[in-house]
Amino acid sequence: MAKKARTPSPPRKVQAPRQRKDERSDSDRRKLWILGGVAALGLVGLAVAISLFATAGGGANDKGVAAALANANCTYRVYPSTSQAHVTSLQAKIKYNSFPASNGTHYYQPAPWGNYTDTVPQIVAVHNLEHGGMLIEYGNKVSKQDKDAIDAFYNDDRNAMLVFPLPALGNKIAFVAWTADESKLSTNRSGGYHGEGRVAICTRFDGDAAATFRSRFRGKGPERFPVSVLKPGT
Repeated sequence: MAKKARTPSPPRKVQAPRQRKDERSDSDRRKLWILGGVAALGLVGLAVAISLFATAGGGANDKGVAAALANANCTYRVYPSTSQAHVTSLQAKIKYNSFPASNGTHYYQPAPWGNYTDTVPQIVAVHNLEHGGMLIEYGNKVSKQDKDAIDAFYNDDRNAMLVFPLPALGNKIAFVAWTADESKLSTNRSGGYHGEGRVAICTRFDGDAAATFRSRFRGKGPERFPVSVLKPGT
């Protein structure tokens, strides 16, 4: 993956998210400092939600995912992507068509892949989605048991994974991905097709449902990279 270009610093300093304590190392601390520096180190809208079966890019291959998520008490929605545009300010006001954000205009650099104890800004995390990552976001009322299960799931297969708290989710857990049909992208001369944002909101963490979501949607972004190169810290 090509090294990101250096650009001027944003208007104000952004607080660095912290990695999960059970994974903290000197290398991890350097990653956090990188994210805290955001632009200085080159780091880093509106449509109606539609249901799975009404969205282009849904279909038979999604039915197994929908069933697994339903069995885990999750709701699942697919959103038409609005844009792949980049902005150079973390203060840019972007109105996303899903919560958590699953597609659309975003900051020009993604966050380093990892498992954080602080929130990663949505405007940054969307860039990770564009590259084919899976996000797991959880609210401030999620149980320690579920948090531990999320950590274990992340540690089992960490590439192209971004995990962090999103307090506004409350007692809910979200799985998020941004996918695109490569054949549509290749014939998209007018630039009108940018794929689909996919969001599952769950009342508890279910490892089977998370694994199904990850196996189906990770690595399928509109500006995708091989999952093998999207390692923690990169």
